[in-house]
Amino acid sequence: MEEQKERPAFRNLRIDTARYQYLGLWEELRIPPPLPPRRCHHSAVMIQNKMYIYGGQDVHIGVLGDLWVLNIDPSSSSNELWTELHPSGDLPGPLCRHSAISRGNLIYLFGGTNNSVENSSIYVLNTENLVWTKINPSSEQPPAIDSHSACFNEADNTMIIFGGYINGVHSNELYIYNIQANEWSRPNSQRKPDPRSDHSAVIYQNYMWVYGGSSESERLSDFWRLNLRNLQWELVQSEGISPGTVSGHSVCVCGDVMLVFGGIREIIKETNSMYTYDFSSNKWLMIQHETQIKDPLSPSEIENYRKLAKQRHTVQYSSKEESAKADLTKQRSAVVGAQTQGRVKGIVPHSRDGHSSIVFEGGMYVFAGDRHQMSFNDVYCYSIQEQVLKTPVAI
Repeated sequence: MEEQKERPAFRNLRIDTARYQYLGLWEELRIPPPLPPRRCHHSAVMIQNKMYIYGGQDVHIGVLGDLWVLNIDPSSSSNELWTELHPSGDLPGPLCRHSAISRGNLIYLFGGTNNSVENSSIYVLNTENLVWTKINPSSEQPPAIDSHSACFNEADNTMIIFGGYINGVHSNELYIYNIQANEWSRPNSQRKPDPRSDHSAVIYQNYMWVYGGSSESERLSDFWRLNLRNLQWELVQSEGISPGTVSGHSVCVCGDVMLVFGGIREIIKETNSMYTYDFSSNKWLMIQHETQIKDPLSPSEIENYRKLAKQRHTVQYSSKEESAKADLTKQRSAVVGAQTQGRVKGIVPHSRDGHSSIVFEGGMYVFAGDRHQMSFNDVYCYSIQEQVLKTPVAI
């Protein structure tokens, strides 16, 4: 196995929001075709300098079962290219609203749905030989879950699953998969967050932190943490300006700060606002107001894309299935027109939910998502500035 290079550590990270500088911290990655089809509610993990995405859905195309990898190279944008991978083994098939974590060179995928059948299994991808393996645990596995959260707890080598939909009903159950022992457990707590889906969860130090999501009747704005030592929940009473009610957002941890980007507040009310939570001071800070920007596609391009999507449902795949899929992928890539390769500074991502975000070498990378039933396949990077913010200026 190739030894992973040690990445520079973040030091008491703060976000520089003074003097309206946040707009200049965004970059759009202009990547030439081939491009992944547009999607939302996919999974994304980072292994070394590569972002792996799996599945997701487009309301006009359906649920996807493809695997793509993006090579990220901040020092040379000409090396930043998408590649579709074709693994073998026990393929998970089309899935959306699933979760994935990475451990070494392995990707662990759990749950999700193809909008017809829900998945209750774990699939593991070895990124070195590109072979999928379906795991048969030595204990009873959880029921099928989708729209949940998953975190990898490196301290005890476990994958922690929380919330989501079980049999079409919101859940607040906690399931823990011990990778070494290949066993599931279902710990209980006297006090739990309300049942929810499309929330966020991250691990910082000895806690798993959960924010927002959707319940049966509303979107949520509560903030909880799970003590990973005794597996008891605590409601976090924080200070500052929090993201408020939101679901389908993304979160990242950088140093002592959690970044929350995007999400949806109500029907057809997606946002591209961004907030930080400082673990050490227990304070929220808004670092980006909702920003109105030009639609990434013109009305004619959107209509063309939807026509191509309808063709997807009329194709009768036979022995030429792979060729037909390849043709459609080329067509979908062509919708965005010719692109100039490179990074373009100062372009803020459109409002979206169901996207993913990961951190790599001082940047938060945002991929895909959905706005008003129009999915994206774009990539943006927000440069994280290591500056201590002494006197915040309202933006």
